[in-house]
Amino acid sequence: MSEQLAPEVPAQPQAPAKKGLAVTALVLGIVAIVGSWIPILNIMSILIAIVGLVFGVIAIVKSLKATAGGKVMAIVGTALAALAIVLALVVNAATVAAVDDALDEVGSEVVAEEAADEVVAEEAADDVIADESSDDSAADDSAADDTTSTIENGDHLVGVDLEPGQYRAGVEQGLFEVCMITQEDENGDIMDVATATSGNVILTIKDVKGSVASFDGCENIQSTNDVPGEAVSEISNGYYLVGAEITAGKYQGVVDEDAIIPVGLITQYKKDNSIVDVNTGDSGKVIFTVKDIEGSVVNFSGLKDISKIN
Repeated sequence: MSEQLAPEVPAQPQAPAKKGLAVTALVLGIVAIVGSWIPILNIMSILIAIVGLVFGVIAIVKSLKATAGGKVMAIVGTALAALAIVLALVVNAATVAAVDDALDEVGSEVVAEEAADEVVAEEAADDVIADESSDDSAADDSAADDTTSTIENGDHLVGVDLEPGQYRAGVEQGLFEVCMITQEDENGDIMDVATATSGNVILTIKDVKGSVASFDGCENIQSTNDVPGEAVSEISNGYYLVGAEITAGKYQGVVDEDAIIPVGLITQYKKDNSIVDVNTGDSGKVIFTVKDIEGSVVNFSGLKDISKIN
């Protein structure tokens, strides 16, 4: 009898890697960049861009772990979203400046007329005003000394206006609640960026000559060297300094499915802003182990009921 050979079983094709997150990041980035040129209305573009950044980062992380595809689309979408945020802020700043100039021009005419009417009264009170001016100058000098260390929103030249180091800033309350800390090199290229819509933002400003650190939508900006923070009893979304505000260990949070984009994210960064580890989820719990790394920072985003397990 002749030996019968078993038929060969064709190899099963591998399922294509999912690209949904990468495609979403790319689409949101394109929409955000298109709308970023429209003053005031581009606030919505900034919101869309922030969402695109979240999806882009998640897609990049998953592509690096080989659990999803579309790495190139994710990188392009993330870059477009970041650029859209910068462009929208620049356009809005230019618009506000133009409106302020127009109002100042109108107001200067009114002030000139009022000043002409007050000339006689001012000349009669010159001696009194001179004495009061001396007192005011002394008070202003004292106040200036007290506020020298205050850090305000806006651009700061690293090494001149702002010392390198790690900084913490709270989200300023208002119509558009987003605090963003950015560092750009002397060519205007973004080196690092951190944002939050609640709690605090922590970012290390690197000692790079000619670079600029920018704070937008922030309040209570302080160096973590001066104010390292205190241990917190309750954890919410935002950035926390490991060792000072939270301790190493295992943490969990529940994805806020009532949010516009139900995605929970826990990330740990080294003091140089490089990522130590990240974990994400779109439903249920997200569990993450915080490592005991000096100066590192943990960011909780899109979560509720955050607690330490052990």
